[in-house]
Amino acid sequence: ARSPSFLLHGGGVPQGLLAPCRLGYLYSAPLVHKAGGQAKELDMQDGMHIDIGQELGRLKRTLHDAQRRILFRAEVATVKNCRKLLTIGCRMLHYTGIGKPSCLIFEKEKPVGETNILNIETLTELFAAGGVRTQLVFVSARHSEIVGRAFIAAGVRHVVAMKWDAKVSDRAACIFAEFFYLSIAMGRTVRQAFEVAT
Repeated sequence: ARSPSFLLHGGGVPQGLLAPCRLGYLYSAPLVHKAGGQAKELDMQDGMHIDIGQELGRLKRTLHDAQRRILFRAEVATVKNCRKLLTIGCRMLHYTGIGKPSCLIFEKEKPVGETNILNIETLTELFAAGGVRTQLVFVSARHSEIVGRAFIAAGVRHVVAMKWDAKVSDRAACIFAEFFYLSIAMGRTVRQAFEVAT
């Protein structure tokens, strides 16, 4: 299924998604990129400028309004935090941050605020390690259509990603996520939630 800005792989009813469900939220907003030993301010031209605090607040209110038992945990997008969320069994994982062709930009543990570029192979290995229990990944980052394939290759059944050429405002992305997760929390299928959010 496709919307003007997002696309969906899968769409049925994920098994045990709401019994009780764990939703992990990873966010990345690094300030510095190190290349050739030199630190440079990160070029945000291709990145979305999402107000993470606003998006996180809206998502928490949406989950609260749904009055369903959803265990929610937000973490800075580091490899360690992603591994932790996958290990504790997040059925749904949301990433908000910067997408570039064929990679997502996480943050390094140290030094704080520095980019950690995760290519498709690294993302696939990260998800596949220990078996995939995550059933839904939502990637709110530009160019994430290609990266979404890494999650599919790792065995994630349902992936929502931004179209390759989409130019989405942070407000539109937040509203899409808000209605998508409200629909999931109310027991709709992934496809139905996608259609409601569109």
